[in-house]
Amino acid sequence: MDYSENNRVSPFQAQALIILNVFGAGVVTLPRVAASYAGRDAWLCVVIAAAVAAVIAILLAKLSKYYDDSFPRKPIGIIVCSLLTAKAVWSAAWGLRFFGTVVKAVMLPRTPFWAVAAAMTAIAAYAASRGIEPRARLAQALIVVALAPFVFVMCVVAADADFTRLVPAFQTPAEGVLTGSAAALAAFSGVELIFPAGRFVDGRGGLSRRIGSAVALTGILMAATTAVCVADSGAALLAKKTWPVISMMDAADMPGSLLERQGSLMMGFWIISVFALTNAYLFYSSVMLEGMIGRMSRRKYVIITAAAVLALALATGCWDSVDIEKRAFVTAVGVDSDGGSLKLSYAPEGLEGSDSLYFGHVKLCVLGEGVPAGEAAELLAGLPEINMKTVVLRTAGSAAGTVSGGEGPGMFAADYYGGSGKDEYRPDIQTLLSASAEGGAADIPALIRNGDDYSIVP
Repeated sequence: MDYSENNRVSPFQAQALIILNVFGAGVVTLPRVAASYAGRDAWLCVVIAAAVAAVIAILLAKLSKYYDDSFPRKPIGIIVCSLLTAKAVWSAAWGLRFFGTVVKAVMLPRTPFWAVAAAMTAIAAYAASRGIEPRARLAQALIVVALAPFVFVMCVVAADADFTRLVPAFQTPAEGVLTGSAAALAAFSGVELIFPAGRFVDGRGGLSRRIGSAVALTGILMAATTAVCVADSGAALLAKKTWPVISMMDAADMPGSLLERQGSLMMGFWIISVFALTNAYLFYSSVMLEGMIGRMSRRKYVIITAAAVLALALATGCWDSVDIEKRAFVTAVGVDSDGGSLKLSYAPEGLEGSDSLYFGHVKLCVLGEGVPAGEAAELLAGLPEINMKTVVLRTAGSAAGTVSGGEGPGMFAADYYGGSGKDEYRPDIQTLLSASAEGGAADIPALIRNGDDYSIVP
């Protein structure tokens, strides 16, 4: 049996594919993008973008009935299919570049970029060569398994979020909202594939309604996630976060959870969505190329398209990456007051002035004498990739002098708060932010340094 001809999916599977393709890949950075344009009205930008995307999806679903075996060979079909194929290849290459860069920086720093990109391309191409049905069955299962935990964690975060940060609403100028909506519309990339995909759906009756509802549901989830992000961090801080959704989920207090970092759920969902979207681009590109040119099997067109995507990603994907040897890994951050402003210091020493600081490995933040906790927390939360559950302690005198002990203070704090009976209260960045938002002050224990020895005084 030629599995590449497994090309029939149910309407529900089509809906699952749309949600899986669009939501996971688009939502991870969407709140930051929208907040940078519209502030507390970021959610409104997402609602408008979702409405536009839903209308486009419905129109494409209605027009998909004209996509038959003869369409790609007609003059208008050649133009449309050529544009869609070019867009699919470019989008797949851009997504692959972004994926490879992030995975290399955050998860696999010693793995070459080309290896990460080639692995994802190979897996996506193999799945595309087997037809759409296997991927549809996988999406049907994953949509519940991956989405349900995400929604649950978001509800937990929302329960502690300050939704007064969303008011007063509708204060952003129309220009900012419209510009933000246009930027947010990019998160719905992949919707254009509905046009060539319609022919593969069984029972086309009501297809446009089902497709429109899937895109609308995706938009509702994205808008709700954006609103919770604004309520959790505030618009100004949200606009500075590289991975706002992952950072917010990391800070979620989940007693009894088997995962130390809830953000790993979103990261896993994102990886699955990137795979699904790359696979979709490769599959539908090969379908359109086969329809326009013929002469070869669809599987060969998948290989050709995958090679083009990988070549384009490798040609443009490493210009802004930072090699592991050149990346400065920060293990502790000190905050001191310097003439009315706040000044940061880092461990290990000698990192000041570096343009390649990485804060994903920070184990401890230390506040110097007289440093306002709320202001310091906002400053720390704006550091790229920092974990919101990073321990925060005070010290008498200079924080810079305390963190100059290299990894010692951070390792001591991690051992102390990771020990039995020591984790019922954890003074972290998120705790300080929440206390400041409520007009209170968090209890911050003191870190005492005596040479190479450390102690913590509650």
